[in-house]
Amino acid sequence: MIGFLLFFGYSLQVILNDKLYEGESLQSIIADSGLSDNQINKIIINNGTFQFNGFQASKYTNLDEFIINEGCFEGTVDDFVFQNSQSLSKITILADITFQQQPFLGCTNLKVVEFNSISNLSNNHINETKIESFTLYNQETLNNNSITDIESLKTITLPKCKLIDSFNLNNCHNIINISFPSLQKVNKNSMNNLRSLLYVDLPELQRIYDKTFQDCPRIKIFNADKVTHCYGEHFFIDLVEASFKELFFMESSPFLYSPDLEKIYLGPLISIGSKWFDSCTNLKYMKLDTSKNIFGSFLPNSKNLETLIMENVKEFFLNESYPKLTTLILPKCENIQEQLITEAKNLSILVINIMKFSQKLQYFDNLKFVNMSNIRVITDHFFSNCINLRELYLPMAEEIAANSLNYCSNLTIVSFDSVDRVSTELFHYCSLLDTVILPNLRTMAYLTFFGKSYLKTVKIPLVTKIDRECFKGCSLLEEINLEAVQQLGAYAFEGCYSLKNITFKDLGFVNEGAFIDCQSLEVINLHKAEIASKKIFYNCIKLRKISFNYCKQVKPLAFANTNITHLTLFDCETISEYAFQNCKNLKTFTGNKVRSIGEFAFDNCLSLEKVFMFSLEKVPSYLFFDNPFISVLRFDNLTEICDYSFFSCKNLKKIDIPNVIKIGISAFESCTSLEEISFDKLTSIDNNAFKNCHSLSSISMNSLRSLDKNSFNDLPKLTSLQLSNLTEIKLNCFVNCSNLEKIVFSSLTNMNENVFRSCSKLVFVNFNSLTDISSFDFSNHKSLKHIILNNILEIPKNFFFNCPSLKMIVANKLIKIEDYSFAFCNQIEGINFPSLEYLSENSFYKVSSIKTVLLPKIKTITFNQFSECQIKSFVLPSCEVIDLKLLTSHFNRKC
Repeated sequence: MIGFLLFFGYSLQVILNDKLYEGESLQSIIADSGLSDNQINKIIINNGTFQFNGFQASKYTNLDEFIINEGCFEGTVDDFVFQNSQSLSKITILADITFQQQPFLGCTNLKVVEFNSISNLSNNHINETKIESFTLYNQETLNNNSITDIESLKTITLPKCKLIDSFNLNNCHNIINISFPSLQKVNKNSMNNLRSLLYVDLPELQRIYDKTFQDCPRIKIFNADKVTHCYGEHFFIDLVEASFKELFFMESSPFLYSPDLEKIYLGPLISIGSKWFDSCTNLKYMKLDTSKNIFGSFLPNSKNLETLIMENVKEFFLNESYPKLTTLILPKCENIQEQLITEAKNLSILVINIMKFSQKLQYFDNLKFVNMSNIRVITDHFFSNCINLRELYLPMAEEIAANSLNYCSNLTIVSFDSVDRVSTELFHYCSLLDTVILPNLRTMAYLTFFGKSYLKTVKIPLVTKIDRECFKGCSLLEEINLEAVQQLGAYAFEGCYSLKNITFKDLGFVNEGAFIDCQSLEVINLHKAEIASKKIFYNCIKLRKISFNYCKQVKPLAFANTNITHLTLFDCETISEYAFQNCKNLKTFTGNKVRSIGEFAFDNCLSLEKVFMFSLEKVPSYLFFDNPFISVLRFDNLTEICDYSFFSCKNLKKIDIPNVIKIGISAFESCTSLEEISFDKLTSIDNNAFKNCHSLSSISMNSLRSLDKNSFNDLPKLTSLQLSNLTEIKLNCFVNCSNLEKIVFSSLTNMNENVFRSCSKLVFVNFNSLTDISSFDFSNHKSLKHIILNNILEIPKNFFFNCPSLKMIVANKLIKIEDYSFAFCNQIEGINFPSLEYLSENSFYKVSSIKTVLLPKIKTITFNQFSECQIKSFVLPSCEVIDLKLLTSHFNRKC
């Protein structure tokens, strides 16, 4: 703003009647404003440097306010400036100034005066005025006789004043409130005869001297919390409330004649007069910081007393009782007459230090807070039926009777620092229990906090054993530290829905269901526990991290319905059925030492991708049933895979489990992404084991001996199969393997019907050891070209009927061929069966491609055996009977 003024060449900014003007001086600004003298009612020196220079306020007959803002003036105010300004009601000069003799003489209407400070302030300056409000913002000292005998004065403001010297503020009969926040000292003969004074607030005052505050009978509230000494006699007849928190010495009582006194706070007084409070018949609240013991008639007439607080008194024996007493706080009191307590039936707050109490507080309906800091024994029914008791502190109690809290239905906080055991029934009726502090407790009994649905905070740092169902149903419990606990009972925290954090350090044994339905629990460490018991974390739906370093056994449903994503159990050897059921976010499981795992252990673990169990010996039924994402498996010691173990694991691509001996029913059925399997030691496969594995193209099972029915049904990508040790195949094993071309089962001895039904591209078959083919056939296999049947003695009727691509059959031990066995096999060019002895009618019906026939052991041959064939050469060295028709129909043939 100064820069703004300098830019335009002005040195002063003035507001006249709420309009801003600028100029060189006040007189020139008024002259240029166009306002007449009697039109001006307000002058504010807003900015710039102001000098009075002969200014006289009386000239402006209607002037009501004159204000000089901070930084605009410094110096002396001459007498003539404001004298005789009869319209002027408010003067504000925010500066440190000096006055002449009588600056406000004749200012008959002046009510409000505000200055920063007046260096030479004296009573002559304002005693001829009718000022009602006087403010000195920065004045630190009122010198002797500066402000006194001003009857019109109602309000005086001295925010920074530290010292008021003698003969100030006397006889100012209209002052109602004195509040000087910085005042530290008031000398004698000040603040007397203030007949309207009601409120005194002097927070920094240190002493009250004789002949101050005398004849101030109407004071109702007096606060001077730093006063340490009070000298002389003071009588506050109308006093209602007084606070002297640091008062150490009081020469005489100012309360001798204060019948209306209701509330008083006195500091560490070294002595208290016997009759100081005799007239205080309406006293309701008293707080004394004195350490002096109280005896006899201390408050003889205060029958309305409601609150009594004496924090340092050790002995308290009175002749009176106080039936209206609601608060009794004597935290160091070791001896008291019990009658004072037992007759105070309205008692709400009780704080006391006694060691013994022979009475009971039974049926104290209004009791809400109790701290009996030194009592050792709480007897039967001690607090029974205290239906409104909220907080109970018994730091030294060693024995607490089981029924002592009966029907304390509103109890919310208990703190028993010394008790080492509590009974099951102790909190039975405390349904609203919120906070429990038991720092010395060692064992928790069965059902101790069962169903306490409001319980939020529990501190039991030394407890080593928690019995069954101790915290069951504590649905608001959020956090608990159990570092010393070694044993946890069954269902101990079941239904603690809000439990988020629980800390264990030495826990070694956890019973079943300990944390069922702890639905907010996210992380837990059980470093020393060796058994994950049945349902221990069942339905802990947010549990994402578990440390179980020494766990050796996992019981049924231990981790069911949790949120874990990765789990490693380093020492675990046994996992029971359903252990991880519905762990829908579990991705990786590692159990290097797991030897045994139960059925459905990973039931509905829909995100499981990787499993490492190097020591597992048997995969039980349904272990990974219908798991959509599992893709990596490591089972180095596995010997058996049971029924439905990997049923419909649609993301599984490769299996290499070298030590497996047996695979059960439907073990890998519908694993539609499975491409490659390798089982080096496998000996038997049960039915449907690899049915519907639509991507399976490579099978390595060199030790396989037995295939059950439907084992490899519907494998459209399988092209070749070599099972050199296979001895038995049951029905329908390779049905709908539509791209299977080559089969080598060189050790096969037994095969059921329909084994290769709908294997439409089958080209090569090696059944070198098979002896019986009566239960199946290859009729209508359009692509079959080569087949080896070296141990077959008989080919049944229609066995190769209509195999139009069949070119070669090796059957060195073949003795008999039934009707139509090779009918319509139009790619066969030569027949060489060195052991054949019997050939049925139409065996090679319409096999027009046959050129040579070598049958060294055949004895009889007829026309119908080779009807409609174009044979060029017969070699029949043992033949005894030849149908002439055969010879005549095959012209130019050799025999």
